[in-house]
Amino acid sequence: MNEDNSIQQVNCNLSNSHLCVLLIEDNRMDAELLMDLFDSEKDIHIEWVSQLVDGIKKVENKSYDMILLDLNLPDSNGLSTFDKLNEKASDIPIIIITGDENPKQAVEAVKKGAQDYLIKNKWDASFLLPRAIRLSVERNTIRKKLLLANEQLKEKNKELDQFVYMLSHDLKVPLNSIIGFSDLLIRNETTLKEEVKDYSQYIFNSANNMQSLIEDLLAFTYTKKQTLTIDTISFNYCVDIAVQLLKMEIRCSDAKIERDSLPEVRGDQKMLVQLLQNLIGNALKYVDKKTPIVRLTCETVDQQLILGVKDNGIGISPEYFDKIFEPFKRLHSDDIYKGTGVGLAICKKIVERHNGKIWVESKPREGSHFKFYLSILNI
Repeated sequence: MNEDNSIQQVNCNLSNSHLCVLLIEDNRMDAELLMDLFDSEKDIHIEWVSQLVDGIKKVENKSYDMILLDLNLPDSNGLSTFDKLNEKASDIPIIIITGDENPKQAVEAVKKGAQDYLIKNKWDASFLLPRAIRLSVERNTIRKKLLLANEQLKEKNKELDQFVYMLSHDLKVPLNSIIGFSDLLIRNETTLKEEVKDYSQYIFNSANNMQSLIEDLLAFTYTKKQTLTIDTISFNYCVDIAVQLLKMEIRCSDAKIERDSLPEVRGDQKMLVQLLQNLIGNALKYVDKKTPIVRLTCETVDQQLILGVKDNGIGISPEYFDKIFEPFKRLHSDDIYKGTGVGLAICKKIVERHNGKIWVESKPREGSHFKFYLSILNI
């Protein structure tokens, strides 16, 4: 850089309480006016260069809190000046200071990430510019903290998912042994005393319950982290698969499965089958000695396609409408209705991953109607 454009206020190797600002401005008079302005601002220190190439060299070799940028420079003009600099200094807030009074350009600059767009000779520099710098630096600091917190949260969630997955797999091996050996004891009627047989049955039941919980935990983890494979699929076909998977429960309960005319949908087939399997499975379970009647429903409300699973079961009180979708939330003891309390939480996560919503309409002893929509339907 030549002698004319080598003006430099104070070296920016300062304490954290000071703001180090780089001014990129080709007009010497404008630059000197700004330098004089900041003489009275003890916490703001300026370095000046007159060309974009020199500004880029600066940000590549030194850390700055803020950049003041003129768009029209000897080696670059217009918004491309901002683009080139922002590519090299994307983590540094940039305030544009220009003589080009162009509202469309100002809007575009802010959209691209500029903190502000100030027109020369149109504002009180002694008041507005120091204030704009401090506010922009503060916003950028908050943004960086939020990004860091978000990354840390993602990492913690990843670690938690990995922990649940590994723990679940590690627990399944000894559980399978417990179930297998207790089953052998129960079947050995000739040598077992009744009391030992009862204890063996208790072990067998407890291990089975734990195995169900582990499998549901794995399913819940899978639902949260698995990449969606979106296709156009027949919802009837998804129902057919879910019914096939539940054929034993349907046969034992003598249930009737009915359905409206169902559409094609956009979604992840595997997850939608899991959603239907859980909802139909609950409909078969919570019936209180009646023959289950389950209907797959479809309706259009305010141009939104609403799908659902309706049953004639025991129903749900309104105060539990939201709670039933929480993980491990159960309304009945295991002695009355078997389950882990994870099934509806999985349903909610599947629907949310399809940008949709799930809810229930129900009254005690009058059955339940679980309804949901998938925003991916219209993609």
